[in-house]
Amino acid sequence: MFININNLFKYFNHNLSEEENTYLNTEPDMVTEIFVIKRQLNKFNIKIAFINHSALLLKTINKYFILEYGSGSNELKNRVLIREIKPIQVKKYSVLEENYSWDKKHGRILKNPIHVSKIFEMMENNMINRKYNVYYWNCHMAQEKTRKQLGLDVPIKYEYYLTLLIIYFLLFLFLSSIRIFDNFSLINEY
Repeated sequence: MFININNLFKYFNHNLSEEENTYLNTEPDMVTEIFVIKRQLNKFNIKIAFINHSALLLKTINKYFILEYGSGSNELKNRVLIREIKPIQVKKYSVLEENYSWDKKHGRILKNPIHVSKIFEMMENNMINRKYNVYYWNCHMAQEKTRKQLGLDVPIKYEYYLTLLIIYFLLFLFLSSIRIFDNFSLINEY
């Protein structure tokens, strides 16, 4: 193993930056950084606000993993899945897979690196005995709850977007019904 003398000197003098300290004290499968990633839904070619599929991209020293819930066929829909991807697939703002292109968002460095399997267990425990539902128990909630459990900021929650969508939809229905009844009353007057 190659040791950089300058880093060793900094280490003993406690002058390491947070990033250097994290790197020196990390095993190969310890996650140092987490990103939220989003892609279009399987059946729809849309990626607007929360109308997409989201997951977590876990970064270790030399590996990347995608951790997701609610993806795949019906039997896999209720399970947490993890897969390793090649570092070459990870770009600055995206993650490229064979079937999907993910947008990379919200990267955070973990103050205390944690093993990949522990993060997998966290998400799995959050989702246990829950049946996937696109409206109220889904991939967004899975990654948000996992990030929250890791002590990371979750600035805008999925529920906020869902509430806005419901309000806009109800407003649309209300306004549409007024126009329909106005038109209907005009027809009856003749």
